[in-house]
Amino acid sequence: AKGNFGDALFSIAALIRLATARCATAVCAVEVMGAAAVKHGFYGEGMTSGEALTIVDATGDGWMFHISADPSTLSALWAAKRVEDGHVAVVANAYTLREIDPNDPNTMFSENLFSVTKDAGLWDGDGAFDWAMVLGDFSDRPWYRSVRQYSVQSRVAPSLDLKPKQMPYEYAFSVPADEKLDRAAVMNLFRNFYEGTEFDLTGGVLGGFFGLPYRFEMDHEGGSTWPGIEGQFARPLSLPRTAYSLVGYPDPKNPIAYVCTDQPATGVYVPFLAKTLTEASKAATLEDTMQFYSSYYASGNRFNFTRDSAWWAFDFVSNWMQVNFKNMSRTYVYPAVAEWQQKALAVTDQSNLLTDAATAFQNSIVEFWWSLADMLVVRYNDNYYNFPEDKPLEMFTIGYPKEIMQAIGYSNEFLHPVQVVTDAKCNKECPIDRAATIDQTATTHQAPLSLYSVESMGNVVKERVAHATPVQVALLGAVSVALIFTVGLFVGACVRREKTTPTTGLYQ
Repeated sequence: AKGNFGDALFSIAALIRLATARCATAVCAVEVMGAAAVKHGFYGEGMTSGEALTIVDATGDGWMFHISADPSTLSALWAAKRVEDGHVAVVANAYTLREIDPNDPNTMFSENLFSVTKDAGLWDGDGAFDWAMVLGDFSDRPWYRSVRQYSVQSRVAPSLDLKPKQMPYEYAFSVPADEKLDRAAVMNLFRNFYEGTEFDLTGGVLGGFFGLPYRFEMDHEGGSTWPGIEGQFARPLSLPRTAYSLVGYPDPKNPIAYVCTDQPATGVYVPFLAKTLTEASKAATLEDTMQFYSSYYASGNRFNFTRDSAWWAFDFVSNWMQVNFKNMSRTYVYPAVAEWQQKALAVTDQSNLLTDAATAFQNSIVEFWWSLADMLVVRYNDNYYNFPEDKPLEMFTIGYPKEIMQAIGYSNEFLHPVQVVTDAKCNKECPIDRAATIDQTATTHQAPLSLYSVESMGNVVKERVAHATPVQVALLGAVSVALIFTVGLFVGACVRREKTTPTTGLYQ
């Protein structure tokens, strides 16, 4: 990449390739990457951006590595810290290294770190050097980063009773896990939409009628760029636009990379063996290497849909779930994820696992996932529940959840396009064209509906309660203001065209 004063040679991907080619230990990897970047220059996704890596070797030695271009862009600044045994460290688009202590044997850093930052006016030289505060930028939507830190730390260490904090640097670098985490537990850390917390993405207005946890960003940073609107929502660990995620398992006897294409919540971590690389290196041609792993994982791109691609199989199911996320996830997709993840782990637990067995599994899961996709298209066609396993000749209605219909004041007025409106600055006399006022106290609710205005992510302030304040329901032509309400979305009952119900799960 062309810098201010010359070319920087190393991206984070190039540094990773260099370290894996030359090193067998995490310490070696840190030293090799750091030295190469300082000597030849480093560039991030943007010339002023940094990167973070987690590095673990076969002995279990784990390090957090941070790197940034220096002001000249001809060199680099870097630091690394060892993660304590039994601890979990998480990085989420924000630096997490704090004090860089020259006397700490568990800390490494570039020799130019203190002098360059001081000369550039980034550090005054007084007191301890704080990497995150000197080189980090937390001014833009910090909740976009910190909610993920809170999610992981609070789940691995519930005994700490952690509370959400807005700024990423307010969290500890690492926390001691309450119990040891196996491979499945680590994978499940990524399969999370903050269910059951105040950040639960399956609830609220943006979750829609069927608990959809996807949030469609305008700027890839968990916020909005709509003119005149300021706001943000939490970014989940499982993000629909994920290309892939990786869980590395540095087993000394058989190191494995578990790769999940598309988002983790609706995908499976599939094993790829490190020893396969050794076998593939002996192939005569590049085409010959493809026999060592499934062609599904070597084919396809994001520009052209194809059934020959593993990524498209998982991406298609994830996207089709927008029709009715709650029903599909609970009835089919989540059980399939659990079942096939267990199969993947069972395959890799074989005492003498060979490349052929791993390749066979890679093929079988993609073929199953396409069959799952085909079934889901039929099962939820037109948003009905069609031809389930126990009643293969019948169709069932799903409809809208009763609680939500009650909450929005569903009535005959819905013959017209209706908008539900609330405004903290507005009283009962809001200037709404063709407005009809529905007194919520006159209706029967399964649970009271609360209206909220969101001051900031994680700080929800109750503005007024619906059963005490009339809600303005505006018809076509009304000025629309967002309504944010909380209401239970799970409804166990279903309505069928006839009088019987399927024995399989049907969720609204």
